Amino acid sequence: MLTATLFLAAAAIAQSPNPPTDCVVAMARSTSGATVHVCLAEAEMGRAQAAARDTAEWRRHAEAAVALYKKAFTLPADDAVKEAVIERLLVLFDSPMLDDEAEMLAAFRELITLQPHQAGPLLRLAKYQESRGSVDAAEETLLSARRLQPSDIEPLKMLAQFYARRAGAMHASARTQEDREQAPPGTPDKDGVYRVGGAITPPRRFGNPSYPSDALAAGVDGVVVAEILVNEAGIVTDARVLKSIPPLDDAALKAVREWRYDPTVVDGKTVPVKMTVTVNFSRGK
Repeated sequence: MLTATLFLAAAAIAQSPNPPTDCVVAMARSTSGATVHVCLAEAEMGRAQAAARDTAEWRRHAEAAVALYKKAFTLPADDAVKEAVIERLLVLFDSPMLDDEAEMLAAFRELITLQPHQAGPLLRLAKYQESRGSVDAAEETLLSARRLQPSDIEPLKMLAQFYARRAGAMHASARTQEDREQAPPGTPDKDGVYRVGGAITPPRRFGNPSYPSDALAAGVDGVVVAEILVNEAGIVTDARVLKSIPPLDDAALKAVREWRYDPTVVDGKTVPVKMTVTVNFSRGK
């Protein structure tokens, strides 16, 4: 009976437009109940992949494949077969297939249990967690991979990349919040600083930037855009780069901090202003 079932399963896979190989591998290892379910599951998965996505037929075959793979996992089989089953479940539960986060996490836990001394499953889980917005969980998973393989460079590299992405996201969020809190041009913010625009015209500037010698030697031209804060006396008290040209940034900030401006007067009183300036470095000038 088992042999006949396996024959039918193999025949079903042969009819699939994209027959996977797990069934063949499983049959080569044993002719167990798990093998039967793997072969039948692959046939259903192949039919799902051939069907139009998000149709009733597509979902029916995808869910049938899931049920068969899950049953195969519960039956006696060697670890190689079980790992293959989990890999197929990870494909089925991920997007653009069934997109089931809870089932994805459960499948990852099974894979980690099957490979307790390998960092690979943890690294894959962390990547998935971050893609779903679970950044704290992703960080802890990466740290677990680092502790598991302290001499392996890959967990350390992925941690560094993770923290770089998080720092970038936090910086962007802070900038967005700062932009939201800025007063409209021509009006004062909560600190009494006016932004140039509207009725507030740019004050007259005194001074020119010095071309940095290393940039000159390297033949670097360009325009650095900076945001500056000019106090009531026309002195630049703060500056930051908005559009960067790395060989020129330091020289641009040094230049704008040395510039002097006519004080800005509003209603008969001098006021601080914030504005965007450009620092043009050109060897032709």
